[in-house]
Amino acid sequence: MRFFSYLIIGILCISFCISTKTVAAPLESKTQAIDWDDSELGSKEQISISIEKLKKQSGSDSSAVHFAQGVLNYHQKQFVEAVAQFQETLKDTNSPLKEYAHYFLGLSYRGLDQLPEAFQQFSEITKIKGISPRKLGAQFHLGEIAYLQKNYKFSELQIKGLERKVRNTIKYPFVLWYLAKLNLTKKNIYQTCFYVRKLYSRYPAHPLISHWNIFLKDAEIDGAKPGCYASLNEQKQRIRNLQYSGESFRAKAEIQSLYEKSNAFTKYDTDLIQARYLIDEGEVEEAFKTLLPYYEEKSGDVSYLMLMAKAASIRGDSPLAISAYLKVQRMNPKSRVAREAFFQAAYASYLNQDYDGALQRFAEYQKRYGGGNGQISLWYVAWIRYLRGDYKEAYDMMNRFSHMRVSRKVRNLVFDSQKIAYWKSICLFKMGQVDLAKKQLEKIAQDPSMGYYTIAAKARLVAVASITQDKKIPNIAEKKPKKMETSMVPTVLSAENIISGTVTQDRDVASDAGSTEEEILSDSKTDLDSEEPPDSVGEEGDEKVEEGAVAETPTEEVGDIFSNFKDPRLQAVFQRAEILRQMGLDDWANRELQYIEAHTRNKTYLQNLIDKYEQGGVYSRSSYIAEVYYSNERRKSFVASNPGWSKAFPQAFNKFIEKYADSYSVPTSLMWGIMRTESFFKPYAHSNVGAIGLMQVMPLTAQKMAEQLEIKNFQVSQLFEPETNIKVGGKYIQRLSKMFDNSIPLVAAGYNAGPHRVYTWLKNFGKIPLDEFIEHIPYNQTRGYVKKVLRSYYVYDSLYFPEDLKKKPIQWLAEPAQITYNGPIPTKETWESF
Repeated sequence: MRFFSYLIIGILCISFCISTKTVAAPLESKTQAIDWDDSELGSKEQISISIEKLKKQSGSDSSAVHFAQGVLNYHQKQFVEAVAQFQETLKDTNSPLKEYAHYFLGLSYRGLDQLPEAFQQFSEITKIKGISPRKLGAQFHLGEIAYLQKNYKFSELQIKGLERKVRNTIKYPFVLWYLAKLNLTKKNIYQTCFYVRKLYSRYPAHPLISHWNIFLKDAEIDGAKPGCYASLNEQKQRIRNLQYSGESFRAKAEIQSLYEKSNAFTKYDTDLIQARYLIDEGEVEEAFKTLLPYYEEKSGDVSYLMLMAKAASIRGDSPLAISAYLKVQRMNPKSRVAREAFFQAAYASYLNQDYDGALQRFAEYQKRYGGGNGQISLWYVAWIRYLRGDYKEAYDMMNRFSHMRVSRKVRNLVFDSQKIAYWKSICLFKMGQVDLAKKQLEKIAQDPSMGYYTIAAKARLVAVASITQDKKIPNIAEKKPKKMETSMVPTVLSAENIISGTVTQDRDVASDAGSTEEEILSDSKTDLDSEEPPDSVGEEGDEKVEEGAVAETPTEEVGDIFSNFKDPRLQAVFQRAEILRQMGLDDWANRELQYIEAHTRNKTYLQNLIDKYEQGGVYSRSSYIAEVYYSNERRKSFVASNPGWSKAFPQAFNKFIEKYADSYSVPTSLMWGIMRTESFFKPYAHSNVGAIGLMQVMPLTAQKMAEQLEIKNFQVSQLFEPETNIKVGGKYIQRLSKMFDNSIPLVAAGYNAGPHRVYTWLKNFGKIPLDEFIEHIPYNQTRGYVKKVLRSYYVYDSLYFPEDLKKKPIQWLAEPAQITYNGPIPTKETWESF
């Protein structure tokens, strides 16, 4: 069916190319300039202040004053005055701002529609040897101007050269837009549609194409219709990305439009899109009802079966999920999707606590397929034996893991040496070999890297100490757990009344199966997604983190701490950064500093760079340098005065963190821990699922919290502002803290996967100690996330609030959560109870 769909699309496109006259005429030569640079310009107020400071400084560079005045003029759209100021700047041939003067002069000429003059200025920047922070922007504007001058060949050369360089940034949609325009003008409909479909499916909420709808053939580019058609997969991707952008109502409306124009041949495809949408919205029962009528008819359709398995698994119908997965496996046992389906069948048995069935299927998987998942299955076999109380067998299996040769990914995923050592110690503890267990735990607890298992070992040592006093193994804490009131769990609301919160914090749930084997595999991985570092979100073509953002204006004057560079080029880079910082052009200043960072390993320079970044509020770079280059310093002492620790775990955005942590009565260290894990202190972080800013808040969550906070006229774009993001994210942490009785692991799990899933886990396996609970979390990403948050929380408390840590020792990690939940299992997060 997929083959015929693509064939029809191809025939339609060819027919269109032959017959249409819509694009015969060239597009208008004069189009509105794209705001490539607007997000990077400083505020008018900051620039005005910097002008006065520069004028008052004795011996200040006059070219810097002219440049600052020119930037202010440009900001105010006084392009003639701006041109004069930048020309004055360029009279000083030794000015460190020469490159930026050329760039702004080009922008000013562009504002005056003096294209040849603008072209000349941007060309000067591309002639600069080596790395230049302005080269990409200059290249884009050269392509833009060439397009307006109808020099399409040169324009395409420039814009096409940017595609890979900006693919994972917020600039990428601009490049796609121009490439589509260029090919449309050249009447190359095939290439036009290639870029149009990327925009349509990946960036449906972008302002450039906000007027497009689900029917791609109606899309317009500068008034012309290329007449492209979207595939079923592209429609699915568009709907999901609209949901991730906080536009679920728009996604729902577009699905309804599909239904209105569907027929007997297309209704099934529309139902698949609808089912996937409903699952992501948490309306699992509705999705199940949509899929169920096709069960007999589509029992041989891999896409359908994988989606049905997902829906069945979420609604708790493990037998049906396992049956669907096994049907997929039997269709073509040697295919990738079959291997994945068989693993998921074993994993579904594990989640359903059918440990006998899970052991059998994991063992069979290892025998049939081996490879990465086969090695991972060995861990689950050992872990299941531990959960069943077969500690000797679990210990023996874990003992063999340290001698296995596995890929780096598999090792990071399940065979981390500290993880294996830790659970071997607990096995010894459970078998009654307390002294040996204590010896092993003490070794782990003394690890200077202070990882998650180091902290867990400290907690378990308290339990080991109690064994020598009470002569019993404290497997379950004696304190009676607090029972969760069923009324505390939000009930399911209808789609008509509210947008579901499932998408809000859902970063693990398997999507519905795609039409290709690769999409089926990527969509079905509920637990095997790799644990990426917090600053590595996004997929190819999706928006990654845009670095260099600044959150707070420096409050103190910055001295010249880089006065003795041996390389004069680095000295010039530093001077530029200082002047740009004073003008409020922080984004550009930070990129200059990153040039120094990339060209030196001198510890003195790096330490000074850390200070500079912190003064500019760029904690993402300062903590990164400290994390990477100061590991030896961290091993020397665990104190706040040690820069290896204090700089890697900075008190970032302290003014806002303390303000809202106190207002919401949530731990300051928890807010820092979540911020560090979510975005690594990047204010402009934007994940591939739509999470935004420092605390990676999802748009729907932000809207709900903004209502609680009574923020008038709230816009999602405000989440890029550090204070707003911390205010909104902190409010959500407060909500989760109330739900889970201030249990740090449960709050962290709820922040990542949604509180409705935490309720499910509490009901299924909530009576085991928290370290076991964390290891038992079904979603790999959430499991790793909770460990990272706990580690950061403990490190922050130890560095900055040691007295608080004494009052609330970490021993609760070796005890069960002090709450239980026995109500109905919710399928989504809802918001009526707060």
